[in-house]
Amino acid sequence: MCEFVFDPDLWDGPADDILEQWNCPYPSIRGMNYCPFHLTPNQRRQVFSSLDEIQAAFEKAVASLNRLVVICSVVEQLELNRLIPHLQGPDSIQIGFSQIGQINLERQTLPAHLIIVESEIRKIKANDARCKEQVRIRNSNIGIANFGSATIEGRSLFQGNSITSARFTSARFLDTVSFNQDIPEGIHPDELSEYQGEDPTEFEETALFYGADFEGMADFTGVEFEKGASFFEAGFQQGASFADTDFNVGAQFEAANFLNGADFSDADLGKAGFQKARFRNGRFSRGQNSGVRQLTKR
Repeated sequence: MCEFVFDPDLWDGPADDILEQWNCPYPSIRGMNYCPFHLTPNQRRQVFSSLDEIQAAFEKAVASLNRLVVICSVVEQLELNRLIPHLQGPDSIQIGFSQIGQINLERQTLPAHLIIVESEIRKIKANDARCKEQVRIRNSNIGIANFGSATIEGRSLFQGNSITSARFTSARFLDTVSFNQDIPEGIHPDELSEYQGEDPTEFEETALFYGADFEGMADFTGVEFEKGASFFEAGFQQGASFADTDFNVGAQFEAANFLNGADFSDADLGKAGFQKARFRNGRFSRGQNSGVRQLTKR
C-alpha cells in the first residue's frame, strides 16, 4: 500500500474536512513506496515515459477502489474521461489540499459529486459537461474555471475561492447555486441575503455568466468582482441575491430575466446596465430599489 500519510495538524491552513490522520488507500507502484498520485512530478517522469502512461497509472489506481481520492498531491493533469468509467457512487470523488495543473471533464457526464477543497488548480475544463450530482469547490485558488454550456443538476457551492478567469456562459444550474456559503434547503428567495457568510468567492477578471440559466436560487451575496461581471441574457427563475456584492467597474444585466425577485441592497454596481431586463411585475422586488439605483460607481 501507499505509505503516504496526511496529518491535518501539520497542514499550513484550515483542514476542517479531514479531522484526523489520513492514510492513502491506493496500492503503491511495484518496487516503490507510493502510489502514482503521491510521487513527485519528477519521480513520475522518471518512472513513466509519457503523459499517457501517467494517466494510465492514475486510471489503474482509481479502478482498484472505484474512487478518485487526491489528497495532498501535486498532479500535472487529471483526465476524467479515463477515470469516470471506474467511479461508483455519488461520493466517489474527493480532491483536497493539492496542486493540480488541469482537471479536464470537457463534454463528460460526471456521475458523482465534484468535491474540491483547499487546492490550487491552474485550470478546470468543464465546458459542455453534465454534472449529475453536486459541485462543491471551496477555499481554492483557480486560474481558469470554464463551465461554459455545462449543466449542473445538483446543488452548487463555490465558497471562499479566488478565481482569476471564470466562464459560465450558457451554463445551466438546475438547483441552488451559491458563491458565498451553503444555503439551507427550503428557504424563501427573500431570505437569501440573510445567509451571507464571511467567505465569498472573489473573481479577479471579468466574470462571464451571460446566457446562464439559474433554475434554482442564485446567491452572489458579498461576492467581489474585481473587474465586473456580465449577466447579459441570464435567467433567474427562483430568486437571486446580489446584496453587498461589489462589481467595482461595472455590471451587465441587459436582457436578464428575474422571475422571482432580486436583491441588490448595498451592492456597488459600478457602471451598470439593465436595459431590457425584466423583473416580476416589471420592477425590482420590494425593498431593493436603493441598490438598483447605484448605476455609477460610488
